[in-house]
Amino acid sequence: MVIDFLKFESIKKSKFLLSKIKAKNKLIIFGFTNKTFTFLSRSFYSFLNFLKQKSKKDKCAFIMTFYINFSNRKYLNGLYIVGGEVKNIFGESFSQKRCEICFNSFKFLVLFYFELYDIKTKYRVDLNKIDLTIGIDNDEICENLVFLDNKFFNKLIFLGLNNTIKCLKDKNITKKTENVCELMYKKN
Repeated sequence: MVIDFLKFESIKKSKFLLSKIKAKNKLIIFGFTNKTFTFLSRSFYSFLNFLKQKSKKDKCAFIMTFYINFSNRKYLNGLYIVGGEVKNIFGESFSQKRCEICFNSFKFLVLFYFELYDIKTKYRVDLNKIDLTIGIDNDEICENLVFLDNKFFNKLIFLGLNNTIKCLKDKNITKKTENVCELMYKKN
C-alpha cells in the first residue's frame, strides 16, 4: 500500500502533481497549507469535482482537507473521496470528528489534532483493529513535538502544515520531494 501526501498550492499545481504520480490504488492525502480551501467556496467545488472524477477513473482514494471559518477561527475538516463519491465528511465542525476507512484491505484512522491529543480517543476507537493512524494538524511539526504515540498509537504518521511529516519509522518514506511525500506501508 502506498500513501502519497501532497502539498496543495493551487488547483493547477495539484492537477500537475497528480499527473506526475501514479495514483492507481493509492490513498492520496492533501494536508493543510496556507492556501487550503474554505468550505463552499467556488475553488472548493472545482477541486472537489476534479478529485471525484480522478478517484473514479484511477480507482484511488483522496482525503481533502478544508477550513470552515466561524467566529474568527478556522475549524479543521476533511472529506474522504473514493470511487467518484464523497464517502465521509468529518472534522471539528461535524458530528463525526474522525474518519475510519478501509482501503485496499488496510484499515486507516484519520484524526485531527483535537482527537490526536485526547486521551479519551483510545476509548472511542478500537485501535487494535487499525493498521495505521494518520494525524493531521494545521501547525508546523517541530522535532520536540510530543503526542500520544508512545501511549497507544503504535503506528502513527503525523502530517503538519505544508506537508511536513513525522513518522515513527522514517525508513518507510520512500520519496520526499518539495511537494510530495510517499510512504510505503506494509502490514506486519
